[in-house]
Amino acid sequence: MGKRKILDGTSIDGMLLAGIRLLTTMFGIFSTMLLSKSLSLMVYGTYSQANLVISLGTSFSVLGLTDGAIYFFNKAKDTEESQCWLNTVFAIQICIGVLFGFGIIMARNWIIAYYQNSNLAGLFIYIAFRPLLNNLIAILQVLQVSIGRAKVIAIRNIVLAIAKILAIYVAVIVVNDIKIIFITLLILDVLTVWYFWTTFEKEKYQIQIWKSDKSKVKEIIKFCVPMGVYVLTNSLSRDIDKVCIAYFAGTEKLAIYTNCSTILPVDIISAAFLTVVIPIMTRLISSREYQKSSQLFSYYIQLGYLTTLTFSAAIFTLSSETISFLYGNKYLSGQPVFLLYMLVSGLRFASLSLVLSANGETKKLMYISVLGLVANLCMNIFLFYILGFIGPAVATVLITIVTIVILLHNSVKVLKCNINDVLNYRQVIKYLAKLIPTCLVFRLIANAMNSLHFPGGGTLILSTGGICAVMFILNGNEVKNVLKGINEFR
Repeated sequence: MGKRKILDGTSIDGMLLAGIRLLTTMFGIFSTMLLSKSLSLMVYGTYSQANLVISLGTSFSVLGLTDGAIYFFNKAKDTEESQCWLNTVFAIQICIGVLFGFGIIMARNWIIAYYQNSNLAGLFIYIAFRPLLNNLIAILQVLQVSIGRAKVIAIRNIVLAIAKILAIYVAVIVVNDIKIIFITLLILDVLTVWYFWTTFEKEKYQIQIWKSDKSKVKEIIKFCVPMGVYVLTNSLSRDIDKVCIAYFAGTEKLAIYTNCSTILPVDIISAAFLTVVIPIMTRLISSREYQKSSQLFSYYIQLGYLTTLTFSAAIFTLSSETISFLYGNKYLSGQPVFLLYMLVSGLRFASLSLVLSANGETKKLMYISVLGLVANLCMNIFLFYILGFIGPAVATVLITIVTIVILLHNSVKVLKCNINDVLNYRQVIKYLAKLIPTCLVFRLIANAMNSLHFPGGGTLILSTGGICAVMFILNGNEVKNVLKGINEFR
């Protein structure tokens, strides 16, 4: 492999996105720390409730159109056909998003009554249309990647992260009003949509929603709605535990549960690579190049556990120090929930719709996710009464594991290969044989540092950093080979 190819390819795009994602993640962690340590549990609970409305609204209104945009964009035979597909996709998304935004405003009294929190009353005008903007950004972002503009996303994420920190600082330190945060984020979303939209038009072609093709709506809906149900039910599965805690345990408990159940971005590298792998996988499967598809999928899975599980295990090992550092000691009562969610975080890379969506099997994804949601809801309620506060988190872990097994089984069927072709068990066992002793050693080191009254933040950084450094030294060749392998796919 020549020097130029190493410096320019799929792996480089992935590493660029991962690097920027790491930077923005640090900004996000700092924002959460600032909010958690500056606000009371009641005010932070209100902030969490408003964000939950946005999160659920985004999932309800996207209807799988993000996946639809990338699917039809890469499927189109020429520019004219591609433009027609996108015109129609954007027209559908905007109509649904506007209607949904007004629906949130009309339902505000019901939402306030459900949360039993009148402090939400003044926030709805600022959050109602955020789902529409979030969905437009998601669609435009995958299109930017498809036309080779990963750097545009990187720059946008840095600017957005810095602006968010400034908004939070002004809101909680200067004026002590979380409303400022939501106003600023609304403005930033509008500017992001405008920027992505205009840059796409300059690079590719103009999106003209008034020229949408009604004859294509049926095919788009046929593909997207099952995918939308899949995305929706997955989102509800992620948020249903918070909804249950909010109803059964109240606003302050929700504040603790929200922070301790936050999916920390330990999948920072695998998620970044997923963004650049999706269009390639779609093209390979559409061309029936199953051997190449399975090889790419195998590389992705290997990269996932070599990075994601390492980061997750490091934080799991230093869980109490992490909670105290990020959120403050008042959140330590949520440590069991935090530990359970670190398991979920470590497994996220394997819970993929990548292959099935690339093959157009959105109905199958829909059935899997609907069954998962129903099971999750029932288990949330049942385990809350049996185990209390940690019950919903236990339910999430169990459903995550079952879903991963089902998705992997169906993915290898599409790729016409065996599970061992994409997930080498011997390699995984060898990896775990290195990981577990490394974590135990650094836990003992952390205990010794704590007994010497070493600053908690220092203990956290040195111990987690030590685990990651040792693991990447031990697995350096494997990581290098995976990156080279992915870089062969363009």
